[in-house]
Amino acid sequence: MYNLNIETLVSIIVPIYKVEAYLPLCMNSLLNQTYQNLQIVLVDDGSPDGSSKICDDYAKKDTRIKVIHQENAGVSVARNVGLKEAVGKYLMFVDPDDTILPTACAELVQRAEKCDADLVAANISWIDETSYGVQNVKKRIVKHTIVSGVLDGQEYLLKQIQNGTYLASVCINLYRRIFLLEHAAWFMAGTRCEDAEWVPRVFCAAQRVAQIETPFYQYRLRNESAMHDENVAVLRTKDFLNKICPANERTLQSVSPELRECFLQYSFRECMVKLVETKKYFSEHKNEINFSFFKKCGNDGKVKIWLILLQLNVFFFSFVWRLRGKLKYIR
Repeated sequence: MYNLNIETLVSIIVPIYKVEAYLPLCMNSLLNQTYQNLQIVLVDDGSPDGSSKICDDYAKKDTRIKVIHQENAGVSVARNVGLKEAVGKYLMFVDPDDTILPTACAELVQRAEKCDADLVAANISWIDETSYGVQNVKKRIVKHTIVSGVLDGQEYLLKQIQNGTYLASVCINLYRRIFLLEHAAWFMAGTRCEDAEWVPRVFCAAQRVAQIETPFYQYRLRNESAMHDENVAVLRTKDFLNKICPANERTLQSVSPELRECFLQYSFRECMVKLVETKKYFSEHKNEINFSFFKKCGNDGKVKIWLILLQLNVFFFSFVWRLRGKLKYIR
């Protein structure tokens, strides 16, 4: 039995679905943290493989682990369930096919305590398993906007987008749990790419954002991942346009004009890349595309030209977009 100190407890939420091959790696990375004051909340989202048993087996070995079994409802609902069950002062989200470095929690908590931060941002690295099974670790080095101390969340978000280093991932930050609850930071259920809505909303609400240099989160790129499924990619793009962007517009109503314009430009580029990747589908379902969000990009004539070109012919748009090298600006 672990004697947990609730004052500095870190709750780690792991939504689980069809990851039996990777879940032990993820769990071992959590249990091997140098920082032991943890609550690990495993939300089994109706996984049809052996993931459920793996969760229960780990829970029998370590009292810090709490397992919740539910019918499949999607990652957003699973994360919301985990957020309700979390009791720690701080909170992290980890996906079950990824891992974190052994010193991750220790470094994040140390910076959060020192800076009295609402959230602590960090770097990320990738484990690439998509090319013939060869693993390559690739680091994403963020241009640090905070050398020491803290920044307002909106200022931090603006600087990250301007630097080309913004990443809408819920998993690469440590959050103060009460801060999330005070701002009703629940995930949008029934949609994909929910991080793209949740992350900017949380940053815009944060008053104190700190940062560490360590790329503590190791994201696994794999062929069988939903991120690399063409059908899922199409649905994610539709959700991004029809659900995420309108929600982001509501978030942007209370930010500075500079951040609003910058975020619109970022979202436009992200969307264009998604459309290039799924152009065949959208050439056949043009009427399902909602571009109202991007028509508000101020007086940017280039954006308007791209929109006109896209609506005329998706394939020609894709050719010109690639020809002009626009993809290089996107992660």
